[in-house]
Amino acid sequence: MKKNLLNAALLLALFFPLASFSAEKYEFNDSHIHLTNYIQTGPSLKYFLNRMNKNGVKRSAICGLPLQLEWNVDMDGDKQPSYYLDTNAKLYYYSAVDSIIAREYLALPRKDQKRFDPMICGFNPADANSVNHIKQIISMYPGVFSGIGEFSIYKENVSGKIAGNSATLSSPALGRLFKLAAEIGLVVTIHCDIDSPNEGKTAQRMPRYFTAMYKLLKKYPDTTVIWAHTGLGRNVYPTSHHFECLKMILDNCPNVMFDISWDEVAEKVTRDEQTINKWAQLLKDYPDRFLFGTDSVAPSSNKYSREIHMYDKLWNVLPKNVQVQVKFQNYERVFNQANLRVRAWEQKHLANLSPKINWPHQNDDSSLKKQVYSEKIKFAKPDSSENKVSL
Repeated sequence: MKKNLLNAALLLALFFPLASFSAEKYEFNDSHIHLTNYIQTGPSLKYFLNRMNKNGVKRSAICGLPLQLEWNVDMDGDKQPSYYLDTNAKLYYYSAVDSIIAREYLALPRKDQKRFDPMICGFNPADANSVNHIKQIISMYPGVFSGIGEFSIYKENVSGKIAGNSATLSSPALGRLFKLAAEIGLVVTIHCDIDSPNEGKTAQRMPRYFTAMYKLLKKYPDTTVIWAHTGLGRNVYPTSHHFECLKMILDNCPNVMFDISWDEVAEKVTRDEQTINKWAQLLKDYPDRFLFGTDSVAPSSNKYSREIHMYDKLWNVLPKNVQVQVKFQNYERVFNQANLRVRAWEQKHLANLSPKINWPHQNDDSSLKKQVYSEKIKFAKPDSSENKVSL
């Protein structure tokens, strides 16, 4: 194991040399980006990298969306709906999204690949087959992925639209996912509403789904978890016990982080001075346990610039050192460690499965792509357009 970790560390030194980036040039790392939307379209990584540079973002954890929106012509006619709130059509899991993300990543030169930490999301967390999908994707695209997610368990307006069985926090299939993530070293980004929609505003009780989530997180202490949005959502409001719940996890689950993301949540966090100060105190008390993210979906130029600054009111009341931890340093600690562990697992396990796979050399930007091609995995030629993902 030590030898594998050493080899992985040497590999990471090639991908993430310390001198590659100027600390003064970048203010953010973005822990939560969806390159594609609910009809699996969006900008290319090459285009999005330009957006990152213009907004002071060094690295991004990049994924697609695991769900595809059905186009029911009988219901919606000849105009394809693109958002789940605009139609009564169903959503279904779209496993090809992981190949879309991997292909976008592999199309970049090495120096640009260093800026992204791709995530696997094209699986149904209610299906025990999900662990096989994750292992297959890692085997197909070695050296690419850092985590799994964002996937959802309870999500307002979405869970009820998904075809098939619904995922639950007590599902054995979800437990298998968490165990596999711990084994490989994958970061898990999970969306789970902490409460039922529209109840938190007046609820003088513990949030409805908190206890089950807490039990899950305690059960898998070796799994690195990012709970997206601290459990809040568009219509999921913090109860009077919200901070108490977060502190309970922070004090008892050292494997768990929270992301501060999504414009819908930003409105709740920054709604008034008193609320901002409460959140600021929480971040000051636990400065190493929160990551900034935008949760931008198929980000456009103007939209992404707005989302980067949606928490400015919160940053403005935080000490500089806490800002840097939440906006920048915590991301690097979490994802650098994940990359080290995942690459070590790949070297240990994939060498036996696929002897032809060799790890990239420092001066050969195309070596990883060549080795993946040698495994007879054929990718379509990337779209020549810079502002669309290659489908």
